[in-house]
Amino acid sequence: MKKENYILIVGVILSGILFSHYIIDPTLTIRHISLCLITLVLSVCLFCRKKKDISVLNTSLFAVFVVYCVTTTLSAFKAVNLAESLNNILAVWVLLIFFVCVAIVADKEKIAKWLVFMGLGFGIYSLYGLIKADNILSAKTIGFTVGRNLWSSSLMLLLPFSLYVAFKNKSYIAIFASILLIVNIICLQTRSVYLAIIIATTVTVLHNKKLLIFLAIGVIACFCMFDRLKDTGSLKLRFTVWTHSAKVFAKDPILGVGAGNWKVITPQYGDGFGNFKGHHRRAHNDFLEVFVETGIFGGLAYIALFVVALRYTCRARDRILALTMRFGIISYMVFAFFSFPKERAFHSMIVLVMIGLLVKDYPIRKAWIENRSIKTFVFCFAIISFALFVNIQRYRTELYGRKIILAKVDENWY
Repeated sequence: MKKENYILIVGVILSGILFSHYIIDPTLTIRHISLCLITLVLSVCLFCRKKKDISVLNTSLFAVFVVYCVTTTLSAFKAVNLAESLNNILAVWVLLIFFVCVAIVADKEKIAKWLVFMGLGFGIYSLYGLIKADNILSAKTIGFTVGRNLWSSSLMLLLPFSLYVAFKNKSYIAIFASILLIVNIICLQTRSVYLAIIIATTVTVLHNKKLLIFLAIGVIACFCMFDRLKDTGSLKLRFTVWTHSAKVFAKDPILGVGAGNWKVITPQYGDGFGNFKGHHRRAHNDFLEVFVETGIFGGLAYIALFVVALRYTCRARDRILALTMRFGIISYMVFAFFSFPKERAFHSMIVLVMIGLLVKDYPIRKAWIENRSIKTFVFCFAIISFALFVNIQRYRTELYGRKIILAKVDENWY
């Protein structure tokens, strides 16, 4: 399945670099359009292929993912803003289809090697941006994202693939890419990413005391180098947001407030989100936000996705793949506890590639089929096409929205 692997690689790269200055959020909608297009192409390729292994459909991971999709869909009955709910529901189903495609077609060696080159390119471009920036902490755009946090986490998610190739093939390019990514992450001073890497590394090398000592030295050195790491202002603000989110969850713990409706409901709880104009659009904790929006069953299903994925690392045939992907998944989980990678196409695709590679390497009985299911293909095609249409409309809305914002700033209404 060489063709499908190259399509997958192109899709991941596009989801990491697409950037538009003409919309309000330069990376959000345009990358979801890319995700839809790549998933659509992969689905068509798989449908046209006569023989394929669909053993992923028999895994507990797929079952949990379906439960999460269903609970997210049911939450729409409680949504105040149905448009936001529909957009989130479609995104979840598209990610499910993308995950299945990855688990069927992905070749770990090819995917990892190409992602090493992607990490190398990102690292060089990031280093150039850091050198060029007058003040790293106040820079609005570094790399291919808006803000340091999302960019630093993007580099973090590429690190496991560089580490895999470095340990597996003793590749000097992969070793250099790994070092370059780590240097960039340190310079970007993103505390949530630091914490993610520390926890993920600790869990992964828990049995190796020498590596734990080096890790402890590295952590102490970072805290001594950067005074910013001692600042707890943003953490206090997050605790305030989380407290209000817990109150929202307590009002409707079964179905939640509706997918995508956290930002619609929370303003009803006053101005307890900090001293600034406006309000948060996100809970800065994906797990809590999922519980609030989809209820207790949706939240538990979302957590179960990662728990089951980590269980797969215990029995994967390739131990280096298992350890590096475990590091990546735990890093994503910790970062998601303090931020919002779930809404970002690149972050979601990368973590699903990790999980898909684990499923592909898991010792399960193969389930080869030679027939083509028209009903399944029509369902997937309809979901992806509808999601693509919705995201294109949202892109157009953001185009006009940005023009309105600029007109207001310039006081130019003509």
